[in-house]
Amino acid sequence: MVPAMDSTPAFLAIMVIDITERKQAEAALRASEERWRAMFEIAPVGIATIDFERRRYLTVNESFQRMTGYTEEELRDLTTLEITHEDDRAAMQERIASGAVGVLQRKRYRRKDGEVVWADVTSFVVPATDSTPAFRGAVVVDITDRKRAEAALQQAQADLARLNRVMLLGEMTASIAHEVNQPIAATVTNAHAGLRRLGAQQPDLEEARQAFGRIVRDGSRAGDVIDRIRALVKKVPPRRELLDLNEAIREVIALTQTDLQRNGVRLQTRLAGDLPLVPADRVQLLQVIMNLIINAIEARAAASGGRRELTIVSGMDDTSGVSVEVQDTGPRLDPEELDRLFQSFYTTKPDGIGMGLAISRSIAEAHGGQLSAAPNQPHGAVFRFTLPAEEKSSEGARSHRVDRLRSMVIGREGG
Repeated sequence: MVPAMDSTPAFLAIMVIDITERKQAEAALRASEERWRAMFEIAPVGIATIDFERRRYLTVNESFQRMTGYTEEELRDLTTLEITHEDDRAAMQERIASGAVGVLQRKRYRRKDGEVVWADVTSFVVPATDSTPAFRGAVVVDITDRKRAEAALQQAQADLARLNRVMLLGEMTASIAHEVNQPIAATVTNAHAGLRRLGAQQPDLEEARQAFGRIVRDGSRAGDVIDRIRALVKKVPPRRELLDLNEAIREVIALTQTDLQRNGVRLQTRLAGDLPLVPADRVQLLQVIMNLIINAIEARAAASGGRRELTIVSGMDDTSGVSVEVQDTGPRLDPEELDRLFQSFYTTKPDGIGMGLAISRSIAEAHGGQLSAAPNQPHGAVFRFTLPAEEKSSEGARSHRVDRLRSMVIGREGG
């Protein structure tokens, strides 16, 4: 109200301020908040906000509550470390200390009921505003079912690999019998010799002692053969250790010697000296080499005419790893079938199951290596198996091999 003056009567003044844009902005903000809240609540993945200072949960959505088994109220009294699986807490603490954000982390949670939940977690930082402090956000994807499926697949692959080893040994029954019979026959011979020395009118105790020493040696040799066979068949989890590739090749050759002789296949070896050691599972490494040698023997036996030769070559790979080549003079490989050779259940044998090469390639790749095939010249096939070498100096590798040879010599002398 404007009061009257000498020259003007009193009147009412009205001021109008246009707030349409502000109301529209407020409505848009409310709509945005409602959309965010709806997305937060119904998202199929876990979403959580976390206090920077105390590392406690501020808000969590329904998916995260179902995943962990805790309510939002319960989670507000817990830190991220407290619901992290105990075996993952040290790594989680390191990530917190380093302030890492925006990096996908695979971790395990311990649910309220004690069950384990596998999750992929991506964290991010929401910067501070005039009205709110900065906080950390996390998007959590439950991958427990996927991990269980992966574990089941790995178990199935391990079972198939073991079945393949058993079938290989079934094919090598004659070789196994030959390997075991030799030391047993030698043991019997030496036992008779020792008895004759002791039964003489003037017992020769020194000769008898030597005969009994040979019995101990041959008995140990027979035990070693049986141990090698048991190791190939046993259902044991993979175990990586540093191995000499040439020693593994020689061990498989010893087991396949009778097969080579029975099929009239002449074996040649060109094993490079001073190869670095390879980190590998011994049983799986022997299985791959045995698969390749048995396949080469059978391929050569199936071919008519020509030279029956099998060549095994070891050496350094172009990528500073080590390689094994098994070269045969059997039927020439069809280039169009090279990729199919490694497919599951593909076989050219009338009684084969088509898993040997597929399993061998999966073993090679699991070790960071490769398994490939190519036609040999002028005929036959070449299978090439590569593995990464130990990341140590060549002097260290030589020292390791010398130590192993020394322990083997001492073991023989002590036996």
